[in-house]
Amino acid sequence: MLWLDEKGVFHRDIKPENLGFGSIGKGKVRLVLFDFSLSRTPVDNTRAGTPGYLEPFLAERRRWDTHAERYAVAVTLYVMATGTQPRWGDGVSDPAQLSCEVTLDAELFDAPVRERLLEFFRKALRRDFRKRFDNAEEMLRAWRRIFENLDQISPITSLGTEGDIRSAVAKANLETKIAELGLNVRTMAAIDRLGATTVGDLLKVPQRRIYRLPGSNIRREVVNLTTLLRGRTDLVAGVPAGKEAILPGELGEIAETSVDVLAQEAFTLLKRRSASEKLVLRQLLGWDDDKPAPENLWPSGSEVATRTNLSRAFVEECVRHAHEHWCRIPEMTALRESLLKFPVPLGRGTLRPPPVLPCQVPLSAALCGAKHSNMSAGGFWRRCAPRHSYHCRQQMDGAVHQPDHRSRTQSVRDQHGEN
Repeated sequence: MLWLDEKGVFHRDIKPENLGFGSIGKGKVRLVLFDFSLSRTPVDNTRAGTPGYLEPFLAERRRWDTHAERYAVAVTLYVMATGTQPRWGDGVSDPAQLSCEVTLDAELFDAPVRERLLEFFRKALRRDFRKRFDNAEEMLRAWRRIFENLDQISPITSLGTEGDIRSAVAKANLETKIAELGLNVRTMAAIDRLGATTVGDLLKVPQRRIYRLPGSNIRREVVNLTTLLRGRTDLVAGVPAGKEAILPGELGEIAETSVDVLAQEAFTLLKRRSASEKLVLRQLLGWDDDKPAPENLWPSGSEVATRTNLSRAFVEECVRHAHEHWCRIPEMTALRESLLKFPVPLGRGTLRPPPVLPCQVPLSAALCGAKHSNMSAGGFWRRCAPRHSYHCRQQMDGAVHQPDHRSRTQSVRDQHGEN
């Protein structure tokens, strides 16, 4: 916005859908604003734009201006912070026909920044543009002030170092308040979003919800804390065990889980396995960091047995245990199913892979492709499918078959007909 202000350029359609991430320079990832298709729209056309982000009071000024640009920025920030748009009055009437100011849902903001965010949005969305921020730089400074000092330790306790937190965990019981553990404000806000206020509450939170927390640093801190707490067998014994139910609305979140997070979840299995089993699984998934990754992304059981000097039967038993573990993770199932939705180019036509959807399907493809990358599951599938799709289908159900001498295209055509 500062650059657009300086250059006198109007975007005219700022909204979350027109924001993305891109690499600039030496791989540095930055926020990118795209789709300038409305930037050349005449300034006297005050109806061009996306409803909800288009300032409803613009008709009074009869021409587009920087105030309208910053209004769209404010709505975009509100949507990204709360998941919903701000509203006026009953939320149905045209705001221009009302006399009230914007209604903000305070409960949608994290407690540590709630009052600051309310103050920011009340000013940024005022009906009278003269009472808003004068320019983009002033708006940016106000936004940054909201998040100052969020890394400071909770004022309830003087703890804060890793050793202090370990000491607090060692003394904690199920009724101990999370605020008493010496966490910083950001971490406490993340735990608050999980609905946990005590140690007992946090131990009841399903691990998959913790792995879906936004922000890698915050997620790591919460995971480390829960690991310390679960190391207290006396605490875990006091928490009722039960199957982790999927809450209403979670299914959509499951499909959006980061593949890198799923990779971490997949390898929690290794912590409870012998050295030989760990070696087998790392070979199967291409995660043997001590050696160059093999060219074949889909090693068979025989190949893994040869590389590890272990029996084929032992390798198959390791795979079976891994399947049983992974099929209990809803996010893994969502990823497997999403992979099979992408068309695979085979020969002259574009065919989909066979409908192989058993819960025992390994995640070798997704985990190998996603390690240390931002690639989506679909992008990885499209990249690898032309080269490995036939062999992948053989491996996905854990079986090893010898391909016949027909072409891959003819084999699939015989099974599924022409596409």
